[in-house]
Amino acid sequence: MKILFFRSLFLLFPFSLFVTGQQQITWPKDGAEMVLIPSGAFEMGDHLNDGDIRERPVHRVELDSFYMDKHQVTVGQFRQFINQSGYDYPAHLWSKVAEYSPADDYPDGPTGLG
Repeated sequence: MKILFFRSLFLLFPFSLFVTGQQQITWPKDGAEMVLIPSGAFEMGDHLNDGDIRERPVHRVELDSFYMDKHQVTVGQFRQFINQSGYDYPAHLWSKVAEYSPADDYPDGPTGLG
């Protein structure tokens, strides 16, 4: 289901930039560039009936406009978030970060889209 959701976002994302004229903001807390994703609707679920039961039935999802980071969150940004917010992140997962992100400017972990 995650893959289907992200595929839907990637299909909508280029179109949304065209429609909005690339409206962007900079998030003041960390300086991240963000782009506006306009409101819209899509069908979510397993159209081929070969996925998990939780992906059925196919249903319409409507989303309000929202901003999304233009770039992936980096290890350094995530570390800053944890330190400033006190977010309770599972330590056993954080300890493996060096395996796939050797420096602070690397994306924070595998995306799961490959």
